Amino acid sequence: MDLKDARLKLMTDVLSGVKVLKLYAWEESMRARIAEIRTKEVTQLKYAVYCYSAMEISFNACPILATIVSFIGYIVIQGHPLTPQVAFLSLMLFNLMRFSVYRIPGLVQEVVNAKVSLNRVQEFLLEPEVPEMINTMSPTSEDTVIEFKNANFSWSPIKPEETTTTTLPTLKSLNFEIKEGELIGIIGRVGAGKSSILSAICGELYQSSGQFYRKPAITVAYVPQEAWIQNLPLRDNILFGKIYDEKMY
Repeated sequence: MDLKDARLKLMTDVLSGVKVLKLYAWEESMRARIAEIRTKEVTQLKYAVYCYSAMEISFNACPILATIVSFIGYIVIQGHPLTPQVAFLSLMLFNLMRFSVYRIPGLVQEVVNAKVSLNRVQEFLLEPEVPEMINTMSPTSEDTVIEFKNANFSWSPIKPEETTTTTLPTLKSLNFEIKEGELIGIIGRVGAGKSSILSAICGELYQSSGQFYRKPAITVAYVPQEAWIQNLPLRDNILFGKIYDEKMY
């Protein structure tokens, strides 16, 4: 499952950034990465198919073997004669058991899938909550609503002793101020951190250092790049949980 997720994620990245791949001629390198993951995935799938096939053969052979062993034990060990009444009654009972035994391989597969899904849900639910952002400075002026001073933010907590390239801040040394009534536009290349700044303002990033201020009285509404709606009527999508005010709407 992990290899399948890695392959699908890589394929999604390739399809979404196919223009960049063409411009930089990265087709062969990406193809090699996808082929490497796919090879590992196919190897694991082979093992899974072999195990499932062996399990199917075993469970399909069990009723027949159980019938033969039971008749041998009944005749040879216990010394009873095998009458037609006993034989047909035994075959009928073993035939009834066969349908239940046939379902065991599928049941085992479903249990494995359920365990994987439960582990993922458990891992997600046990993730630490992003701490609520607390103002660490006073505003420069009374009409300041948002302000950053040498602020660093990251998508995951950074410990002081962690200095590797994988733990570098997502946003580094932010210094800007937004005053009430201003219309701000953020310009930058792809991956420069424009959306990350909005996430930092919304409190979805971890602040590792620096100072930050957001006016407590304001409410923040974030409109993502990819639009989405709730599976609710149009009115509920507009209200978004608020009470309907006829004068306002």
